[in-house]
Amino acid sequence: MVNLQQLMTVDQTDLESILQEYHVPGMAIGIYTRSSKYYRVVGNRDGQRAVDEHTSFRVASLTKPVFSYLVLQYVVDGILDLDQPLINYYGKRYMDDELIEKLTLRHILSHQSGWPNWARTEPLQFNHEPEPKFGYSGEGMVYLQHILHQLTNQLVFRLMEDKIYSPLGMSHSGFDLQFVRTANRTQPHDSQGQFIDQRRHATTEILDYINRMPRYGNAAGTMWASIADYTTFLHHLMFSSDKVTSSIRELMIQPQCSTGTEGLSWGLGIGIEEFDDQSVLWQWGSDRGFKSYTINFLNDEVGLVIFTNGENGYEVYKAVFEEILDELPYFVKHKSL
Repeated sequence: MVNLQQLMTVDQTDLESILQEYHVPGMAIGIYTRSSKYYRVVGNRDGQRAVDEHTSFRVASLTKPVFSYLVLQYVVDGILDLDQPLINYYGKRYMDDELIEKLTLRHILSHQSGWPNWARTEPLQFNHEPEPKFGYSGEGMVYLQHILHQLTNQLVFRLMEDKIYSPLGMSHSGFDLQFVRTANRTQPHDSQGQFIDQRRHATTEILDYINRMPRYGNAAGTMWASIADYTTFLHHLMFSSDKVTSSIRELMIQPQCSTGTEGLSWGLGIGIEEFDDQSVLWQWGSDRGFKSYTINFLNDEVGLVIFTNGENGYEVYKAVFEEILDELPYFVKHKSL
């Protein structure tokens, strides 16, 4: 049986030493069981002010499970169908390729769209037909974001607020930086622990990519959240008994396709690994100066999420797992699929 709660007894100086070794200023950890939630916070958010459980981090691809939960509400309510071509809902020309007529919600949420992760420097095109073949893609989430906007006539950050943040009391979360209602947020740092000024980050994206990206943040990776908020979301997703969430949970945890690595598959909006004689749900997040990771052990009914505000955050959360687990999950061990 996995005992993630033992992380609460790891000495604070040991966690601080891990951050110092890898030049990462701050870290926040959330652990949850059916009956409890725990937090550990270490270091600082901007070189001076301490991280606390309400400090907002950019969670990168940990946005995807939250967005998937939003989308699957429309499936449970009968508004969207997992296997209907999405073009039936969009009503606009998204790209000049007839393959888009085959693309379904199931394809996108399980990363079987046939699209690349991102097409920043060349026009978006299919790598292969939408089919039972895994290919991680943020582009699919963006297309789905446009569809929800078309369907509801609301921007997705408003939908997230109305259907997730507000009902769950996630008051330190936002769909992108301008919508975070707090000054208590982290700053990104490079591999040497130096502040990254995002305003000076040179862009090489082509106009096609820039026009495709929603102006108010994208559903693949621009959410900000505090560790308390994100842990609250995960606790609700995994343990809530309300009918809608229970239905969504059952949809998400069913494997849809193999990633091509033994023991790894993808559900509807989240990764699945056969680990320690049970299924675990997981997702990583990687953005410039921010790294994050979450894992849930289904049989043991315990989960963990880690946020960091440094480019070397992956090494930090790997070291944290080495403190509490004899064997490491696949992605933590290999940093790849």
